[in-house]
Amino acid sequence: MKKNYWLILTILPIVLLAGLIVEYLLIGKQSVDAVRLEDWSLYQTITQPDDKWVGTGDCVTNLEFKNLMLLSVKGEMKKLVLSGNYKLIVTPNYFKWSNEKFLGYNNDSAAICAVAGRYPLKAYEDKLLWSEPCTGGALESSIDCQNSERLIDEYFKIN
Repeated sequence: MKKNYWLILTILPIVLLAGLIVEYLLIGKQSVDAVRLEDWSLYQTITQPDDKWVGTGDCVTNLEFKNLMLLSVKGEMKKLVLSGNYKLIVTPNYFKWSNEKFLGYNNDSAAICAVAGRYPLKAYEDKLLWSEPCTGGALESSIDCQNSERLIDEYFKIN
């Protein structure tokens, strides 16, 4: 019986310490990412034509939203890649849309008409922030991707 207590008293602190280290690393990583979300100097200019897009593609029939998509492709576009390949995209706020108007397009099937895409996340006075969640099977379920999604949801108070 004494051996069992000794074993428990020896292993339990090691297991608890390992858990605290993992939690510290995850929380530390998230707090660093949270600080970066609105640090526009960290966003990299998108130069590849096939990576310059927003919205959900050719299925868009809302003309106002489609005009924004076309203007965004022609103008400056920047990207920040988070853990798990979760991307944030910044474009100018050409039409000076409010946050309410910009986010309203998420509920408009004529504007957001496909599952995969870059979705409205937040409107600022001079820029629009879009989110491109992780896609592609294994990426969606990765711990890094889930942590990035949770970070975005908490930071921007989604849901």
